[in-house]
Amino acid sequence: MLSRYITTAAVALCVAGVAVAGPDDAPKLTIGDKAPPIDITHWVKGIEVENRKAKTITSFEKDKVYVLEFWATWCGPCIYNMPHLSKLQEKYKDYDVTIIGVSDEVLPTVVSFLFKTSRSDGK
Repeated sequence: MLSRYITTAAVALCVAGVAVAGPDDAPKLTIGDKAPPIDITHWVKGIEVENRKAKTITSFEKDKVYVLEFWATWCGPCIYNMPHLSKLQEKYKDYDVTIIGVSDEVLPTVVSFLFKTSRSDGK
């Protein structure tokens, strides 16, 4: 009897998952495809903080390498990798490599986090 309830619950969860997921209408990218433009609402680090002026990247330039790092203030592995990504950006800046960190959190949360972490690592 218990296994019947478990099976019914599992099937219901699968159906709910498919219903929530819906059709995948997002365009598919393959190797060699042109990357879609990026839409960043707020630029909060780098040139904007240092000079109070945003350096916006609205499209990817040909023959340049862009690394998009999706992160969150609550993500331990993301935070752990930030110093490494900063070092990579510094190391490869003369080779047309740009590393962009992207967070979908609200601006005050991100700014507060970056302020705290910049105070702790000196950057």
